[in-house]
Amino acid sequence: MRRISQLEIWCSESLKEVGLDYTNLSFDALKGTFCSKALGKKPMLMPSRLWKQIQLMPKNKSKNFTFSGQLYENRKWVLNYPNVNSTNIGRNLQLRYNGFDSNYYLSMCQSKFTLCPVGLEPWSHRFLEAIACYSIPVIGPRDIDILAGNWFKYYRHPNVKEYNIEWAEHNYNVFLKKHTLYYQYFV
Repeated sequence: MRRISQLEIWCSESLKEVGLDYTNLSFDALKGTFCSKALGKKPMLMPSRLWKQIQLMPKNKSKNFTFSGQLYENRKWVLNYPNVNSTNIGRNLQLRYNGFDSNYYLSMCQSKFTLCPVGLEPWSHRFLEAIACYSIPVIGPRDIDILAGNWFKYYRHPNVKEYNIEWAEHNYNVFLKKHTLYYQYFV
């Protein structure tokens, strides 16, 4: 049995939330994109159910770094930072796809920087999740996160500087435009 990816779940849910057909979608996991009749080819979307809950969380930035996830060989660089939580799952599996793991997101909301190594694909959900939490993404020294494009502001390990709220606000606005249906359906 084929495992349904988070890309598929998030994009399908995003379309369903606004009443668009979500049954005949095609996905390109390597590019982090999907295609639908209603929207054409789009980058990965985060459902409003998630980003609206994240929006309500406090963003006091009491920690410098956070990471919670699997430590594949290409992710070992994250061990150079404090607050690295190496697990086999990253977040609560009961909540990963259909719930809301408040501890996972709260950790990012409290962190100035979120370590966002790529995983099995050349991009990371965590990159977008960090941005939704006003945390600046940090990618690996050789990672090329295709979701980052040329429009997001982030750091590359080990060149992390200071937290910049203007970067966080810029990233959040780009995130809403490119990775949610906010401007098309919620404004």
